[in-house]
Amino acid sequence: MKKIIVSILVFSGFTVTAAADNSARLPRVYAGTTHSVAVDSRGGLWCWGDNYYGQIGNGKQTKYGGDFRILENNNASRPVKIMSNIACAAAGDGFTLALSNTGVLYGWGNGTLVPSEIMNNVVYVEAHGNAAMIIKTDESLWIWNQSDKTGGPFASARKICDKVKGAALGDNSLVVLIRNDVLFVSRPYSRDIEPVKIMSGVREVSSGRQQFYAVTEDGTLYSWGSNGTYGLAGVGTDELMIMTPTYVADNVKRVIGNGGMLIKTDNSLWVWGRIPVFVEFRKAGEVVNSGIWGDLKTYGKSPVKILDNVTDACGEYHYLAVKENGQLFSWGGNEYGQLGNGLNSVVERSEIVSGEVIDYDFDILEKNNKNEEKPKFTGFNLINIK
Repeated sequence: MKKIIVSILVFSGFTVTAAADNSARLPRVYAGTTHSVAVDSRGGLWCWGDNYYGQIGNGKQTKYGGDFRILENNNASRPVKIMSNIACAAAGDGFTLALSNTGVLYGWGNGTLVPSEIMNNVVYVEAHGNAAMIIKTDESLWIWNQSDKTGGPFASARKICDKVKGAALGDNSLVVLIRNDVLFVSRPYSRDIEPVKIMSGVREVSSGRQQFYAVTEDGTLYSWGSNGTYGLAGVGTDELMIMTPTYVADNVKRVIGNGGMLIKTDNSLWVWGRIPVFVEFRKAGEVVNSGIWGDLKTYGKSPVKILDNVTDACGEYHYLAVKENGQLFSWGGNEYGQLGNGLNSVVERSEIVSGEVIDYDFDILEKNNKNEEKPKFTGFNLINIK
């Protein structure tokens, strides 16, 4: 048996491997605004959900007429395999990024319908909304905004700083883990703003839309930023803004800030805040209006345990979680098939998707409320992605 030399770099709580043996990997999942991405244990990349911007990567695109009707429905309500030999991926608002085992970064969506090579020597990639960031092999941090399509949707990347250990991207803000585990915050689109030191002794950083999270070396989770009625920062209060790093939880292995989620050292999954309903009104190649139109589920202002034996999770408007046995759970919004269960509506029952669809009552979470006018939510979908 051949020996395989594996290069490992750890960034923002993730371990990215170059030229690694894929058979040893656990599946990973990534949630865009209205589509989903998974990298299976063999390095295969799968996409499903909304394909209005070509973010599935299969050469197709969903098209709308002038009266908001769908003329060509090329959304993928089941996972579609797009690439092989992938180490990790990222999903944003209408685009997808994939990092190969050899450090080549590919992107598609926002008018690019198939994977297109962007750059080499990359070890980590992350997407948030219309923006994305990468860390290269020389530990330099780069960022670009998808709304700037000068030279193409992936051509506007610019360097932010060097010697980066990890980073996380929010709405027009960035947290960077650099040098002696010191945490900085900056505004990545403002060239003249200097980073500000927030705290030290940090192992991992993550972000929501307007919340930031830091896990210290001893596994303690802190957060700050926008909080409000739903307790989006997870600190247990409805204070509008959390101005300084504030305690959230102990024994944290990983935090997924965009979805208000954490995985503890016992592999249990905890959530807080809410699942908002995101809607876009589209016609004839344009988005007339978009935004958050209510809530599908509220969890509370402090973390609540919902699953055991979880190895990875993600989400914002819909949620994905991978268990130790390789099964993928999905729940939340499903207007574009982003749950991967073959439907395009919020799910009443959960299903195991493995060849033929099998009804499977996995009613872990209670219904949001009895108001028939709101989407109801009762459980999970299961998809095998080993």
